Parts: sequence; structure tokens; C-alpha cells
Amino acid sequence: MSLKGYAPVVDSEIILVFIALLIFVYISLIRFPIDYKIYRWRWLSGFVLSSIWLLIGVYSWSVSRIENNPNYFTNLNPIAFVIELSEVPYNTNGKFKCTAKIVGIVDSNDTFHKAIGKTVAYFKGLDANEIQNGTRLISKQICHELIANKNPWGFDYSKFLKQNNITHQFYFKNGDFLIIDNESFNLYNSVANFRNHLLNNFELRFKNKSEFGVFAALVLGYKNEIDTQVSSNYVSAGTMHVLAVSGLHIGILYLLVGFLLKPLERTRKLKVLRGVVILLIIWGFALLTGLSPSIKRAATMFSFIVVADAFNRNTNIYNTIAASALFLLVIDPALLMSVGFQLSYLAVLSIVLLYRPIFNILPASNVVLNKIWEILSVSLAAQLAVFPLSIYYFHQFPVYFLLANLVIMPLAGLNLITGIFSVVFYKIPFVGDAFLFTTETGLSWQNGFTEILASLPNATLNYLHFSILTVVLLYVLLAVALLFGFSKSKWSFFSLLFLIISFSGYYAFNEYRIIMNNEVVVFHHSKQMYLNIKLKSNNYTVVKGEIDSSFVKYNIEPYWIENGGEGTIINSDTTIINELIVQYPLIITPTKTFQVYKIGEAVLKDAVVIVSAYGASNVPIDIENEVLIYGRLNERSQKSDFSNSFYCTFNNGAYVQRLN
Repeated sequence: MSLKGYAPVVDSEIILVFIALLIFVYISLIRFPIDYKIYRWRWLSGFVLSSIWLLIGVYSWSVSRIENNPNYFTNLNPIAFVIELSEVPYNTNGKFKCTAKIVGIVDSNDTFHKAIGKTVAYFKGLDANEIQNGTRLISKQICHELIANKNPWGFDYSKFLKQNNITHQFYFKNGDFLIIDNESFNLYNSVANFRNHLLNNFELRFKNKSEFGVFAALVLGYKNEIDTQVSSNYVSAGTMHVLAVSGLHIGILYLLVGFLLKPLERTRKLKVLRGVVILLIIWGFALLTGLSPSIKRAATMFSFIVVADAFNRNTNIYNTIAASALFLLVIDPALLMSVGFQLSYLAVLSIVLLYRPIFNILPASNVVLNKIWEILSVSLAAQLAVFPLSIYYFHQFPVYFLLANLVIMPLAGLNLITGIFSVVFYKIPFVGDAFLFTTETGLSWQNGFTEILASLPNATLNYLHFSILTVVLLYVLLAVALLFGFSKSKWSFFSLLFLIISFSGYYAFNEYRIIMNNEVVVFHHSKQMYLNIKLKSNNYTVVKGEIDSSFVKYNIEPYWIENGGEGTIINSDTTIINELIVQYPLIITPTKTFQVYKIGEAVLKDAVVIVSAYGASNVPIDIENEVLIYGRLNERSQKSDFSNSFYCTFNNGAYVQRLN
């Protein structure tokens, strides 16, 4: 159950000693400044200060890793667990799922110990009305460590969870646990239960489930109610960020509350009071919407702005952005590896840096055109910075993002405002109903326009592939392009030209290398076989039986993207299989009964026996019966011929064999 190799082993006490020492050196440098005779050492104080912050980050990373804590539950030899649900379980593929905290364990001596840990809990046959946020369960059920994805390029859900300190998972059925009393008060759980009450209330009052799902995400930060097709439409239109409570939502709330509290700006004390009220409302909204990482980032950033404004301090927006990022990273250094953290700060920095230069390219005298160009300029500025990283992570690009943001952003802003008032006045007849009717109508327009955009030809460019080096080169290229745009110097022009040629050459070479690679992959799957044959830029995935669409999305398609682009799924009985002559013969069984099918006419030499079903490693290879092989039917062979070439994908992960 250990996680060796995942978290760095760092002696936190030694780091604290070095931090204290460097702080002493820094204070000494400030107290006794370097004179002009050794002016060349002026950089030393900056270097020392940077080193202090670096070590603080390392220390924070070390202590933030849950497995480094002595009370981490796997260090306590548990035989029973006390877990506290962090959210109400939601239905996913017939099972209920939620995140939970381990708050205590019972060891082999029947002694209770306080413990810490985070898990994912799955429930089968659960009555969701019995539980809520903060409900505590006790169980002797086995806690399973998360297993890494064993397929090449597949999405590693376990890695994603471990970055959030979630390391294990439970599988419960009725009777596997007892609900126990939780007498401790927890503000987060209380607010979360109030949010669940609001969700249940509004679900009954909304006429259309699609509009309710978007309302739940937009206003209350709950995304589990979003319809799959609606979510797909927002992704295709490039407006999925609207449904994740973030800087857009906090910014609108900040402007709304600031406008309503404008009279409190008359005196200095009233202005401080105004700032306190705004902070309480911002963080209250963040708490109500679930304190997701995106909302915490936005609330922290605006908190710095509110505090500076309350005390009449002139702020540098870059310092504000940097301070909020530093504050969050000191608390949780793992945020640096969060996709949302990277994209949100890139977008904000790009808007601050590029919005005005882009807007000045085409200044409009007409008020309406001016506002339209403002929205387009903001969208262009944000997209310029995030598209390389976005393609690297998500492998797609929304073609009509400008049109989408031009319409969806104002609509989403209005729907957010009316939605907030719907929540505020939800118990007041007529007033709350009027705001709710306005919100549902606006959301209907918003969803309808998003659906139109998603249905346009080539709305999304899919299966795009950027390597990490491609992303780095693109950002260097963009930086030099900006330098040339601001300075117009010859040096920046020739540098830009050189980088364009270098980037084009590298990208072409990398794509050629991928295309020229031919290989066979038998994927890791617990129930059936997925065989991919890559020939040049073509991928053919052979499936026997019903297709697991989720497996294809998170395992097969990522492999296609990294190996030539879009592929084709074909049934094992299709005649095209016989046209795929593969030079490396394989014997493959998709079941425990060792039955395979024939592909091609290659001659069998040094075959590898591959099985993909759970428990298949214990299946005897009965070559006395006729066996169809990957290649052609071979003469009877001795069983021992295959003893050193047995490979089980369930135990060992995907089997990959190069063909050239």
C-alpha cells in the first residue's frame, strides 16, 4: 500500500534550518547594504530572497504530501476505517461515487486512532437520502490503492487523483458499512448541505433538465447535473469555461456587489467596511459553490484587489497576480502541476498584457462596435496564451471561439446575475419566481446558441498533437513575436524568422517520425481485447464484442493522437483484418478460454502468447486443439515452446511491439 517513488522524501527540519539561515543572510544584506566598491555583488540579495521562496516551496510541498504525515492511515495497520463523506454521492454508470476523508482507523488490537487520508468511495445499491456531506461511516471493507493506467498515452486517473492527495478507493455494497453520528460542526459541510438543499429545490422548479444542469454549474458550481450532450456542445463551441465557476463569475460578482455598495465609498472607514463586506460575499460565494481550485484562485486574486482598494493603495496588476499565485502555491505547491492553474494564470496574464495592444489595432468610433471589439480583443488575448497548452492537454481547438465568446459571455454574465438573485430570493414568492423565469429563459437562449455553434461544419479541430517541446518552442516563438511587435528591432525580426523556420522544421520532423513508426499494441483491459495495428499514419483498433466507449475515449483515442491522428475501430470479423499483414506474429486470447482469430498470412516465428482477461495468467495453453494465431495456422507445437513468451496484459499492462 506504499507510494514509494511518488512523493519526494525531504527532511523538512533541514529545510527549515536553511530557510532560517538564508533569512538571516538576507536581513544582513538589507541592514548592511553593499557599497559601491563591490557593486557587482548587488544581485546577491535578490538571489537570496529567491532561494528563500524556493525552499519555502520545497518545504510546503514536502509537508503537503499526505503520505509523508505520520498519521497517514496506511502507516497504522488498519483493520477498520472511519470515513467522512466530502460530498453527496452522485450516480455514475449505475454506481454512486463521491470523495471521502479517512478520519480514523481501528487497528488489530481494537484500538481507535485518529488518522488522515483521502479516498474515492463507490456505492452499489445506495439510498442517497440516508447520507449527506459530513456523514460518517465505519467499515471493515478493504481499501484499495489506486492503480496507474497501464496503457500507453492513456489518461491516468490515478495520477490526477494523487495530485489531489487522493490515494485509495473503497467499493461498498449495502451491509458493508454502518452510519455513525458526527457531532462535530463543520462550516464547509453545513454550507454544502445547504447547497444540496438549493439544488433539490431548483431541480423541482426548473421545467427543463438541460437548463437546470447549466444553472447548477453556473450559479452553484455543481457540474454533475450537466447533460452529456450539452457539455459536448459547450466543449465544441469553446465555452466550457463558462460552466466552471472561476474568475469570470467572481469578477461579475465583484462588479455587482461593488456597484450596490458604492455609497459606502464616502469615508475611509466606510470604504474599509465596504471591502470587508465584499470579501465576505466573495468567499461566501466561493464556499457555496464548493471551493473548487478554480474558485479559490479567483477569490484569492480578487481578495488582493479588494484589500488594496479598501486602503487606497495603488496596485500593480502583475504584482497582484504574482502575489495570489505565490500565496496559493505556498499553501499547496501541487497546484503548479494543475492544468486549471496553468491555463487560468496564463489567460489572465495574457489579457492584462495583450488586451490593450490588440484593441488598439482596430479602434472603433461607434459605441456598439467598440464594445463588440472589446469582447473580441479579450477573447483573442486569452486564446493566444492558452492555445498551445490547451492543445497539448486536450488535443482540440474550437474554430468559432470568437463568435461563441461574443454571444455566450454576455449571456452567461446576465444569467449569472439573475441566477444569483434567484438564489437570494428563492423563498420569496413572485420575486424569486420572476428571477428564476428570467434565468431559465436566458439559459435556454445560451444553450440554444451553443448547440447551433457546435453543429456548424468543422466546429472543432480534433486529434491535434503537440509534444511538450512543441509547446515550449511555441511559447518562445510567441514571446519573440511580441518583442518584435513592441520594439520593431532587426534583432527581434531575425530571431523571429529563425524560430519560425526552426519550429516548422522540428514539427515536420516529429510528425514524420510518428508516421513512419509501425507497431502493434494489445491494450490493458479487464474484460475484453483491444488490439491496435498502426501502419504509417493509419490506426486500426480491432475489438471483439461490445465497444466500451469510455475506454475508447480515455485510452484508445489518446494513443491515436500520439501516433498519427484519428483511427478506425473495426470488428474482428471484418475482412479488412486479412489485408493487414503484420511481420511480428502474436497469439492473442481475449478470454480465459484461449480462443483467438486469424489475421493476415504471416509465418509464425517466436510467437508471443498474449492474454488480456483477468485471471488469464493461470490459463493452460492447450495447443492440442486447433488454435487460430496472429499470422496463420501453424503446425502443432510443443507447449514448452511458449513458456518463455507468455505475456498477460492484465498484470503487466499493454503489450507494444514495433514492426520496423
